Amino acid sequence: MLFTLSSTFLVLFGFFGVLPLASSTFDIYGELEKGRTYEAALIQKLAALEEAKKNFAIVSNRLEEIEDAIPSDSSQPKLLQELSLDAGRGGMSITSIFFRERNALGTIGSEAFSFSVSGPEERLSDFLRSLEKDRLIRFEGIQATRRSEGGNEVTTTTIEGKSFYLP
Repeated sequence: MLFTLSSTFLVLFGFFGVLPLASSTFDIYGELEKGRTYEAALIQKLAALEEAKKNFAIVSNRLEEIEDAIPSDSSQPKLLQELSLDAGRGGMSITSIFFRERNALGTIGSEAFSFSVSGPEERLSDFLRSLEKDRLIRFEGIQATRRSEGGNEVTTTTIEGKSFYLP
């Protein structure tokens, strides 16, 4: 009888003593699984954040280049000087320039212009590349005519476009 009572006591104690321990162990294991899932999501977010940081650095540098290319006013003398320098470096000469209209809509203003340059045909592409360098200009039309002048081929090019500035 003592053996039966002892074994009953051990079974009941074991059942009621071990059951909470087993339940707690399963709960802790569930929390560990949630932690692993959370850690995996956190690692993905950190990787995305690192990628965004790299992209921001690239975009930030490009934005600085664009801001540098947009003057803070619509200074026609400065634009004329830049066009003259580019034409001279490109072996071209400016024959005329006209400013047509100025718009200041929102955060960026624009000024429409057209100008004509003349010079050797082989220098035209270098001149056009130099115009796009270090400033924000959009070409809206280019018309070129070629003529013979004193045995040399001379190209006269009329360019229409817009320059942009911060109003």
